[in-house]
Amino acid sequence: MSSNLLEIKFYPTIDTVYCTWSGATNEAKWEDIKAEMIRLADFLDANKPQFILIDNRKMFFPIDPENQIWVDNNIAVKSVDNPNAKMAFVESEDIIVQLSLEQMMEEDHLKNSKYRHFSTIEAADAWLRAK
Repeated sequence: MSSNLLEIKFYPTIDTVYCTWSGATNEAKWEDIKAEMIRLADFLDANKPQFILIDNRKMFFPIDPENQIWVDNNIAVKSVDNPNAKMAFVESEDIIVQLSLEQMMEEDHLKNSKYRHFSTIEAADAWLRAK
C-alpha cells in the first residue's frame, strides 16, 4: 500500500510492518499527513503486527503541538491497541521534525508503549528482532 507520501509494507511471515515516509512530505499540508496517519492506523488496527518500523528519514513535516494531541487522541489509541507490539522509529534528517516526532511520543497514549528511536534502519530492525 503506498501513496506519494507514505509506503506501507506488511510481511506476515515475520509479523512486521515497514512504513516509509517520502520526501514529498516537505510540500504536504497537515490534512495530507493526517489522512496518511489515519490510513496507517487503520492498517495497523486491522493487521495488529507484532513489529512496526517507521522510517522517518524523509519525513519533513513537523507536527505542531496541537496536532500532536490530535495524533495521540485519534491515531495512537489504535497503534497501541496491541500491548505486545514494538515500534522502532528511524530518525528524520530534519532536526525540527525529529524533535516534534519525539514530543509526540510523549503524549498520554504513546508514552507507555514499547518504542525507541534509531539513526539507522539496521539498528531499528535489530532492536525489533531482539528477544
